[in-house]
Amino acid sequence: MRISDYLIKNKDRYPFKSAFVFDNKDISYLELYRYVRLVSYSFEKKGIKKGDKIAIILNNSLEYIYTLLAISNIGAIAIPLNVSISDKDLVAQIKLTHTKYIVSWGNKINNIFKKNNKFNISEENIFIIDNKNKKYSLFKDFYKSVPPNQYDIGQKNFSENIEYIFGLTSGSTSDPKIMKFSQKTKILRSLHAKKLYNLTKNEVIILSTPMYHSISLRLIYLPIILGAQCIIMEKFTSKNWLNKVKIFKVSFSILVSPQIVAINNITNKRNFRNINLKSIVSCCSHLDIKTKIKFSQKLKCAFFDTYGASEVGTITNLNIIKNKNKILTLGKLAPDIKILFKNKKGEIGKKFEGQILCNSKNIFSGYYNKRDVRKYFYKNYFYTGDIGYLDENNYLILTGREKDIIIVGGINVFAFDIEKILNNHPLIEESAVIGVKHNILGEVVSAFVKIKNNKKIDKSKLHAFCIKNLADYQIPFFYKFVKDFPRGSLNKVSKPELRKIYEKN
Repeated sequence: MRISDYLIKNKDRYPFKSAFVFDNKDISYLELYRYVRLVSYSFEKKGIKKGDKIAIILNNSLEYIYTLLAISNIGAIAIPLNVSISDKDLVAQIKLTHTKYIVSWGNKINNIFKKNNKFNISEENIFIIDNKNKKYSLFKDFYKSVPPNQYDIGQKNFSENIEYIFGLTSGSTSDPKIMKFSQKTKILRSLHAKKLYNLTKNEVIILSTPMYHSISLRLIYLPIILGAQCIIMEKFTSKNWLNKVKIFKVSFSILVSPQIVAINNITNKRNFRNINLKSIVSCCSHLDIKTKIKFSQKLKCAFFDTYGASEVGTITNLNIIKNKNKILTLGKLAPDIKILFKNKKGEIGKKFEGQILCNSKNIFSGYYNKRDVRKYFYKNYFYTGDIGYLDENNYLILTGREKDIIIVGGINVFAFDIEKILNNHPLIEESAVIGVKHNILGEVVSAFVKIKNNKKIDKSKLHAFCIKNLADYQIPFFYKFVKDFPRGSLNKVSKPELRKIYEKN
């Protein structure tokens, strides 16, 4: 089955049941079907066809939902982009993905065009949500088009294996990998969550992360697969999340770990007495032990910690409340997941510590424009870049990361991208970036900087330079000026030694 087939099924079974709620607007499955039908028809009138790439540069909104589902219906490819990155990086990613069409806010598009006059997308291929620029097509006009009676969704001839989502690795803004996902993979991941957390059509799900995020995409398709309801938050705050959970009797929530930290900081047991939650899932980066314990003590529902990778989905799952003695682990393997380990000697097996390799039915389709993906795989096992081992009871223990990635609020940030920007500063001779622990965000960026010829630079001016040239999640929280860097083999900067320097200070 394709995604549109699930929408048709729910339109027929539960026509007046609420599918999505956003900003006090409640959309039934029948209304959702009609909106997707109209947008699909309008997209095709604009010339969009199977395989065409459509970038989405929007905040959380119903238009985002309609766009994603219309794209799935006509067999096109959706490219959800992070609205918080710089216009320069947005343009780079649009070019990198060979995007032909854009759905966006008018102001965002205006800024992009002002700064990038070589931007090679025609104005007629840009659809804006607001009224601020008349030279682009207005998205709400799509609702006025009345398709002929013979036009319906789900009629296109393509399989569920068709390419559907291009997901860009979130931290690397300069040269991200572009992960390809089919409709089948998105459906399988929803069915995997259904099985893992015993979800039914009666769930009320809350979506509280930005819609370009892989977790949000899963939470968009999950209610459609289940025939359930989804409450969409425009922007997350702890108080607003708790309020919506109570008002809408939310039963299921997936949160990135910094959101759980924020909720934990403002709640006590009384806040969870009269709520309908059955399960809360933590994902994307690891919760500290204190937060796991304190938050689990407040809850009257299941509380899961997960480990996974964008390329393969959820790998392990731990019910924290039921397995308190295993709270230092990542849990056991999720259904249909297989793992191997590659040790320092290059040996591959199950019984020792090494890089984690994962095999899953939910695996991505490969990287766009990367001819040779074999280096990312051992047979059909994907190299995660993380180091770990299985204990005597088959619980996964994570011991480190092979890749130089900092996870800030659930977003993967590549140290190289930040170092490249810092090294372009006229007074900086060399820089090195590490991730350090943070109570709320999990990790934050810390920058070590060597200044040219012993000159001086004010930290506030350096910070302003970073704000101008980096995405918000890439901006260093801490700066440390050094006369020289500790170095290892081949004169390479030793980041473990930098962490020791940071800890001493």
